[in-house]
Amino acid sequence: MIQTCRYHCRTCGQHFTSLAAFDSHRSGPWAERICLRGFEILKRDGEQLLEPVAGECRISIARADGPGMEHVPTDEIWRIPHPAELEEEA
Repeated sequence: MIQTCRYHCRTCGQHFTSLAAFDSHRSGPWAERICLRGFEILKRDGEQLLEPVAGECRISIARADGPGMEHVPTDEIWRIPHPAELEEEA
């Protein structure tokens, strides 16, 4: 199955698999929020919160040849690994 982004930041252009991953990349007071790169977002223990996965963006890119959306490959869709996946790696 191809991973697709479900959230796309119009400000910085990054792709995310979940609202939680998207929200984690925004930092600062509401009126002064900035975007962080996925690799800059750390958990309290200093480990990276998000991991990049390859897939397709299917959001907001209209096809040049007619109706529908363009599927654009990307190697950086940021996601929060599921706790069960982290346990398997340990």
